[in-house]
Amino acid sequence: MKRFLLTAALVAACAPGVGAPLVLTGADVTAAVYCCTSPDELSRISTIGMAVVGDDVEFPVGTLLPLSAFYDPIPVDVDIGATTIELRYSTNEIAGNAAFNGHILRFTGAPAIVGVSINPLSNYAPVGVTFLHDAVMINSASVQFNPDSRLVLDVALAVPEPAGAILLVAGLAVIGSYARRQKSEKFT
Repeated sequence: MKRFLLTAALVAACAPGVGAPLVLTGADVTAAVYCCTSPDELSRISTIGMAVVGDDVEFPVGTLLPLSAFYDPIPVDVDIGATTIELRYSTNEIAGNAAFNGHILRFTGAPAIVGVSINPLSNYAPVGVTFLHDAVMINSASVQFNPDSRLVLDVALAVPEPAGAILLVAGLAVIGSYARRQKSEKFT
């Protein structure tokens, strides 16, 4: 019985998603700037930047280039940590007044996003921050930026459901019980 429980615990610990770190590190991320009506492809005003979340600044100033001379994205460093997103501005500018004027960050290969909140280290608040399971949208319409403007977002990630591991252990218990019963019937 001890051998069975040890085997079951080992299998449960190795089950996909169980014990996996809940971080953005290592995920692929794309970023782009959008203006004026809504955060959709028709409103994109910058190139799409691509990076892997790691130790460096994923999107330094100059990464997200303008698509036209009419809309020039405000210079910003976008740094993504294990569970944070930080935007650091370096100029005095006002974001245009629009329904949506800001950034969208999309993640691939990361745990599902279940919440985003503004960290107290921030010194400005965007008009809105929304999220999907794989994206964060930051609306900074009409916000006044200065060289010290900083927004830090805390990203909450989904905890993997242990249901798969529980079912696996339960299945092994049933098989072990059946094998034990078969073995005891041979000797009686």
